[in-house]
Amino acid sequence: MCGEMGKAVLRALTGALLCGLVSDAAYLQQYDPYEHHYEQAVIRPKPVREHEKPQDLRNVPGTPGVDFPIYHSVPDTSFSCDHVPVRPGMYANVETGCQ
Repeated sequence: MCGEMGKAVLRALTGALLCGLVSDAAYLQQYDPYEHHYEQAVIRPKPVREHEKPQDLRNVPGTPGVDFPIYHSVPDTSFSCDHVPVRPGMYANVETGCQ
């Protein structure tokens, strides 16, 4: 008897599952498929905040190329921070004209 009852329950569950699938398919057909449109993101520069004002180079004494050299890349020198008294700190490299 359990065998017949188990088969009946299995048939009922299978029927319910099929009805659910059919109703889901009908529901999904009501909507148009989503079309994927990808656009390049627009990147805008962040506004300058009060504490992030651009540098005012008017306060730098001297004329570039006359009073101090202009380097387009960092030159190789013997300068090293290995023996500086305080870290972090700002130190001038005399081999590059204190740049």
